[in-house]
Amino acid sequence: MLSEAWDAIQGPAGGCALLAGLYGALLLLGTSLPAPPVPLEAVHGPLMVLGFAGR
Repeated sequence: MLSEAWDAIQGPAGGCALLAGLYGALLLLGTSLPAPPVPLEAVHGPLMVLGFAGR
């Protein structure tokens, strides 16, 4: 029961981390996107690992 609740939290959190990591990669490539207040390109690697591995 707790495992199902944890999976319900981890799925969206992993998806957000994956999207933020991809956004950081686009910023690193120099695309003209609106930059967020947090420097995502500085934390691109950890965000990609958390988004991919998740667990």
